[in-house]
Amino acid sequence: MSAEIHIQPKSGVLVRGKSMRVPISLNVSEPLKVRGVHAEFRGAEETKAHYTTYNAATKTTQVHTAVQHVDHVRREFHLSGRPRRGAFGNIADALATMLGRGEHEVLQPGRHPFEVEVDVPAEAPGSF
Repeated sequence: MSAEIHIQPKSGVLVRGKSMRVPISLNVSEPLKVRGVHAEFRGAEETKAHYTTYNAATKTTQVHTAVQHVDHVRREFHLSGRPRRGAFGNIADALATMLGRGEHEVLQPGRHPFEVEVDVPAEAPGSF
């Protein structure tokens, strides 16, 4: 079974306070049984600082790394099939599937295009 996902925004430039349309293409080579197709987009900022400390008593040097991670955007999109049901709903549906009664759809071979719109927050930092 082979499947490919292509995410190809028209522009790589994100503008604060604007939205960006993002095409997503799911290509499958044979029928694929799915409960649903979902996409999650995250936008974050990560800052790393490297610094060195020296201990005069032991005459040792240590290198440290400090990392700060700030999430700015986290959004999930329901593209096809049914929405997520949470852990217990998914377990119940998995058991029903084993008994032949689960809810699912079949993606036929070929290209399945989707498009989502991602909002870039006005307070998001600029790129460097």
